[in-house]
Amino acid sequence: MMKKLSKKKIKEFVKNDICEIPILYSNPNIAFSIAEDFKKRICVPCWYDCREIFHADYPKANHIFVNHKKNNNNRLASFLFSIEKLIGVSKKSKYYKTVRKTGSLFILSSFWKTPLRFSLLTFLLRAAAYYNLTSYSNKVFNYCKYLNDTKNAVKMFMDGKVNYEGQMYSWYKQFKYLSIKDCEKLLS
Repeated sequence: MMKKLSKKKIKEFVKNDICEIPILYSNPNIAFSIAEDFKKRICVPCWYDCREIFHADYPKANHIFVNHKKNNNNRLASFLFSIEKLIGVSKKSKYYKTVRKTGSLFILSSFWKTPLRFSLLTFLLRAAAYYNLTSYSNKVFNYCKYLNDTKNAVKMFMDGKVNYEGQMYSWYKQFKYLSIKDCEKLLS
């Protein structure tokens, strides 16, 4: 049985701010993965270019690998850090380049450990990776239908309403087309 690696174990593979976990192949699309312990070898077993399937297998994670375009590493990190600063995350995520130029590793802040926040995070990272965004702005709604369909909730979240009162795991399923009033019942 495969298991997610701890942050401590993953950091053992970081040397000179580069994660040396072997990434056997890349994906032509924006995709996500995590590192697992597979028969005592570290590997990134599979890139998921479908967020829903990725979240079905990993509804929350302590780290995430993002496969993206070449030279997109620092932009993606800047984008995530701008979000964490905006919403006031006290313990920030960490970013590392990988041995692949199309891969980045984020050791996630514990803030992102809930499935709903993690679901939103992957929407945001995907939009940032596709459109080379370096900081969060409302322009993100022009680039991602799913973020646009949940615009009221995203805006509330970015305004600091980050505590969720519901039971859903999927950001999109919970907030698509909801009014501000309905979002206020779920986010505080």
